[in-house]
Amino acid sequence: MDNSGFKIKSVPLKLALTIPVVLQIIVPVTLVIYLSWKNGQKAIENLVNQLKQEAAERVVQNLDNYLALPHKLNQIVLDDVQKGRLNVYDPEEASLYFWKKAKLFPQFTFIGYYLQDRRGAGAGRWYPHYNGIVITRHPPNSLADYTYATDDVGNVLSLLESDDYDPIVDEFYLQTVRASRPIWSSVYITEWAREGKITGGYLAISANQPIFDRQNQKVLGVINIDISLDDISDFLREIKFSPSCHIFIIERNGYLVAGANIPVFSQKGGIKFHRYNLGNHPHPLLRRVDEFVKGKMGDYKRIKQEENWIFHHQGEKFFINVQPWQDNYGLDWLIITVVPQSDFLAEINRHTYYTLILSLIVLATSVYFAIKTAQWLAKPILKLEKTASAIAEGNLSSRIKTGGITELEKLANSFNVMAEKLQDYFEHLEDKVKQRTLELEKAKALAEVASKAKSEFLASMSHELRTPLNTILGFTQLLSRDKTLSKEHLETITIINRSGEYLLTLINDVLDMAKIESGRMTLQITEVDIHQTLELVGEMFRENARRKNLKLEIRKSEDLPQIVKTDAQKLRQVLVNLVSNAIKFTDRGEVVVSASLESVEGNRVRLGFAVSDTGVGIKPEEMGDLFQPFVQTTAGKNLQRGTGLGLAICKNFVELMGGKITVESEKGKGSIFRFHILAELAKQRNLPPPTPTPRVIGISSAHGHYKILIADDDKHHRHILAALLKPVGFEVREAENGREAVNLWQSWQPDFIWMDLHMPVMDGFAAAATIRNQATGNTPVIVALTASSLTEEAIANIPNTHLFDGIVRKPFLENVIFETIAKFLAVTYIYENRGEGEVVSELTPKDLLVMPPQWLEQLYHAAVQLNRGRIEELLAEIPPQFPSLTKKLEVIIKNFDFDSLLAILDGIR
Repeated sequence: MDNSGFKIKSVPLKLALTIPVVLQIIVPVTLVIYLSWKNGQKAIENLVNQLKQEAAERVVQNLDNYLALPHKLNQIVLDDVQKGRLNVYDPEEASLYFWKKAKLFPQFTFIGYYLQDRRGAGAGRWYPHYNGIVITRHPPNSLADYTYATDDVGNVLSLLESDDYDPIVDEFYLQTVRASRPIWSSVYITEWAREGKITGGYLAISANQPIFDRQNQKVLGVINIDISLDDISDFLREIKFSPSCHIFIIERNGYLVAGANIPVFSQKGGIKFHRYNLGNHPHPLLRRVDEFVKGKMGDYKRIKQEENWIFHHQGEKFFINVQPWQDNYGLDWLIITVVPQSDFLAEINRHTYYTLILSLIVLATSVYFAIKTAQWLAKPILKLEKTASAIAEGNLSSRIKTGGITELEKLANSFNVMAEKLQDYFEHLEDKVKQRTLELEKAKALAEVASKAKSEFLASMSHELRTPLNTILGFTQLLSRDKTLSKEHLETITIINRSGEYLLTLINDVLDMAKIESGRMTLQITEVDIHQTLELVGEMFRENARRKNLKLEIRKSEDLPQIVKTDAQKLRQVLVNLVSNAIKFTDRGEVVVSASLESVEGNRVRLGFAVSDTGVGIKPEEMGDLFQPFVQTTAGKNLQRGTGLGLAICKNFVELMGGKITVESEKGKGSIFRFHILAELAKQRNLPPPTPTPRVIGISSAHGHYKILIADDDKHHRHILAALLKPVGFEVREAENGREAVNLWQSWQPDFIWMDLHMPVMDGFAAAATIRNQATGNTPVIVALTASSLTEEAIANIPNTHLFDGIVRKPFLENVIFETIAKFLAVTYIYENRGEGEVVSELTPKDLLVMPPQWLEQLYHAAVQLNRGRIEELLAEIPPQFPSLTKKLEVIIKNFDFDSLLAILDGIR
C-alpha cells in the first residue's frame, strides 16, 4: 500500500461510538432549526406579499374613485352648458354656478372654464391667504383675471387680486383643444407668493373637458377642474400596514406623485419649487429603489404588469411591489410598496431562539448518555483489540476469550478461526509468491519480444515496400519525360503512377495506424494558411468531381482566420480522406466542404469543418463501427477499394489536434462528417501560395559545371537518379556501396553526394563519416536517401544523422530532387516552356540571418519604400561565400515580390 497519499487518522473506540450518536442528534436538531427559520422566512414572504397586494388594491380603488369624480363633474357641467342651465357667455352668472359646485366638492381646488375669446369664470379654494371660497372672472378678449372673496352664499365681498393671464395659451387649454376629448393635464406645482417671494405651493393635476359647438365640430372652450394630490398622500399614510413600510406613487418618468410621509417636492434655493425624482430624492431608500428597478427593467416604461422583487439596502432585506395603474383619460402611474423584512422578523427570531436553547439542552443530554454507553461497550471490545494486535504482530497462537455480549462472542470465534487459517496460509505463501513472480517475468518478456518484433516488422516492411515503389514511381516519372511516347502510352504510365501512389497511401495508412496504436504519433505544429489549404484540397479533387458530373464547393465563413498554428499535414490528410470518400460514394448531386470559426478564447481558436455529400449514405446499424480500424461499410465493400483505415486515422488525427469528429447520415440521401480542432492564432499575413513546379530541362551555363555522385546498392534507384540528372547537364557517377563512394569521392571530388543509408560493405553512415573526417578543404554536400517509415524529425534523432546536410525519403518526386540540389548548390535551372528560370528554393529566415542586424534593418526600410535601386546596392555588400542569398534576393527584385520579403523580415526583426 502506498503510504504517501492521504491517510485517515485513527480514532479511539469511545470517540467512534460517541460521534455517530451525537451526529444523529445534531443533524435533526439543526434541520429542525433550519426548517423553522426557513418556514418563518417563507411565512414572512407570503404575509408581506399578501399585505402588499391588499395595500395596492386599496390604493387602486381609492385612485379609481378619487380621480374619476373630476371627469364626472366635468360631464355634468358640460351637460348644463348644452341644456342651457349654464350660460358660459356670462362670467358673473357662471362664477356663482361654480361657487356652488366648489362648496359641494371641497376636495377640488378650482372648478371653472375658459372660452376661445378668453372669457371665463370659476371658483375654488386655491387662494392661499383666504380661507373661504373665491371666485374668478375673466372678461372677453382681455388678459385681466379678477379674483374675489365671497360670503357664505356666494356674494362678492371684495377684490382680492387682479393679474394678467392668457388662458388660451396655457398648456392645459392647448392640450385639451388638440386632444378634442376629456384628458388630464400633466402633474404640476401650484405656487403662491407674498411680497415677491414664493411662500407655498402644492402638487396638483387638472381634469379638462372640451366644450364643442352644437355640431360637435369646433371646440369653443375648456372646462377645467384642479385637484390637489396631497389628499392621495394623506390616504397613503392611512393604509400603512407595518411600522417602516413606504407606499408612494410615481409617473413613468420616475417623478413622485404622492407618498406616505415622503416629500414629493421641495423649494429649490428658497426660491422656486421643484419635484423630486426617485433617482435624486434625499431619502437613500428611494434612491436604492430607483437603482434596483432600473437595473431590473431598464426604465419604468417597461413595467407592464405587477412585479414583486426582493432587494437589500444597508444590510437589510426589503420586499418591493410595483403595481401599474391607468385610467381612461391618460394617467399612467406606478404604485410602489416597499416593506423591510425587519418589521415582521422579531417574532420569528424569538421562536428560533427558544428552539435553539431547547435543542442545545437535548444535545448535551444525548452526548452524556452516548459517552456512558460507549464506555460500557468499549471494555469488551478493547480486550478483542489487544488479542487482535498480538495476532497482527505474528503471534498466531494467540486466542480471544470474552463474554457478556452475544455478538462479541461470535466475533471472538471468528478471530480464532482466522488465526488458524492465517497460520496455515503463511506457511505456503512464500512458495506461491516465487511462482507468481516467475510467471509475471515470463509474460513481460514475451510482451517485450512481441512489441519489438512488431516494430522491427513494420520498419522492415516499410523499407521493403518503399524500395520497389521508389523504382516504380521513379521509372514512371522518367518515362513521362519521353517525348517519343504516344498518348496511349503516356496514359498507361499515368495509370501506373497513380496506382503506385495509391499503394504508397495504403502503406502510409497502415504505418500511421501502427504509430497511433503504439502512442508514437505526435503533432508537428507549423503555421498553416487555412484558406489556402481548403482551396488546395478543392483543386486536388476538382477533376475527379468533374468526371462524375458532381459539384464540388468550398465554403468559408467570413470570420475564418487566415493563418493558424496546427499540424498542417494531419489537417490536410483528414480533409483529403473525407472529401475522397464523399466523391467516391456520390454519383450525383454535390460535395460541399465548409469551414468556420466556432469560438475564440484568448489566442486559442476552435475551428469547425464539415464535408457533406448527396451520396449513398450509411446504414444505421453500421454507424457504431464506422471509425474502427479495418472496418468498411457495405458501400465500401461493394466498391472493393480501400483498407478501412481512412476514417479511423481521421478520428485519431482529429482527437490528437484536440477535437472530435461526428457523422450524420441517412441511407440514400447522403452523409455529413463534422469535426473541429483547437489551434492557436498566428500573425495574420499573406503567405505566398504554392505554385506548380515546372519541369527542369537544363542548367544555366552561367553557373558552371556540377559533379554529382549517387551511392545506392539498388541499381534501379541509381539508374532513376542518373536518368533525371544527366539530361539536364549534371555530370553523374554511381557507387553501389559506401566503400566505393568513398573511393570515388577521393579520386573525383564531386560537389554533391546522394547517399543511401543502408548498403553492403560500408553503409551510408560510415561512408559519410569517413568523407567528413578526411575532407580538408572543399567538403561535398551529402544528402541521405532512405526508405524508412519514420518522419524526418524521428530520423534526425537517430545517432550520426548530423553527418548529412539533408534527408530525402523514398519514393521521391523529381521536383524534390532538383529542389534539394538547388538548395545547397544555388544552381539556376532552365524550365520547360519558361526558358531560363530562377532558383527553385525560396528565401528563408535562415538565409537572411547570416547578415548583420544593421544590414537587415536597411534592407527592411528599402523594401518598405519599394526602393529597388537601394536593394541592389545592399546585394553588392553580401559576402561571396553566400551566393545563394544573392540569387534568391535577385529573384525577389525581378518579380517585385516585396510583400514576401517584408513578411520574412518581420519574423526575424
